[in-house]
Amino acid sequence: MVRLMTYAFFVLLLAGCSVITNVDELKITGAGDSDIDSDTDGDTDGDTDSDSDSDSDSDSDTDSDTDTECVGNGHDEDGDGVDDNCDNCPTYPNTSQADSDGDDMGDACEASWSTGMLNEIAFFESFHPGPSGWTSDGASWTSTGDAVNGSAATTEGRYYNTGNSWGGGAFSAEVVFHYTGPEPAYDPSSTSILFSVQEDGGDTWWWACTLIWNTGYLTVDRYDENVVGPWPYDIVESVASGDDGPREGVWRRIRVFYDGADDLRCYFSNEIGDNATAYVGGVELWSDMSGYGGLWIMGEDVDFESFVVYE
Repeated sequence: MVRLMTYAFFVLLLAGCSVITNVDELKITGAGDSDIDSDTDGDTDGDTDSDSDSDSDSDSDTDSDTDTECVGNGHDEDGDGVDDNCDNCPTYPNTSQADSDGDDMGDACEASWSTGMLNEIAFFESFHPGPSGWTSDGASWTSTGDAVNGSAATTEGRYYNTGNSWGGGAFSAEVVFHYTGPEPAYDPSSTSILFSVQEDGGDTWWWACTLIWNTGYLTVDRYDENVVGPWPYDIVESVASGDDGPREGVWRRIRVFYDGADDLRCYFSNEIGDNATAYVGGVELWSDMSGYGGLWIMGEDVDFESFVVYE
């Protein structure tokens, strides 16, 4: 009798319920979706967003922000273990990626005396695996795969990219390089970063921060090709560079900072810790310091490793 009643009850249950043949049909009472977890987002990861990871944002990585993780390009210019595409300061080793003001530009490449002056890396060129968009004017310029070699044993020339232009506000531009040739015979032999390059009707003029090997000076120069005479340069400021490093095998950096008003600084440093700064201000500066940047050599053989513009 008991066995008969149990069988009858089981038949009644089957009559009132459909058979679940797919686990996706299982529905948790009160969940409001058709998956097998206890949320209402329609996926099976147990959080409340609609992606397939287990955090509560809507991207596909497992951190709690709403961006996706950086995709590297396989190159690390400064050797700090952070890929160039992901590095907030790609030419200064900064494994910690410290960014005190939260502007996505690392503390290591801020202006140390005014951390709010610059806010972004506007242009970065590692010259790897080769340059793109650069134009030469004099001298010989050759890609080495991880640098651009400029050679001008008895002449001069520039290498520039109009795509790195900036407005009239605060900016910084920087180049890192190695000497590759022997002691130059040409005097003066110099390596420069060009900035605020401007063109109008075929005329060109610019500013430059220049390291002169023969004399050991760091200079701030203005150039105007309309100047009549053999020397269209105006050396606005000159200081001893303090460069006591060996000629070859040591990286050197030239960087210019402009605050957008009346303070321009040309800074030199090298791998062994030598450094110097040349200052220019006030009436010496143009009212409009916008333009683009580039490289310049005279009587030199140089591997340029990187070029950066910050704004």
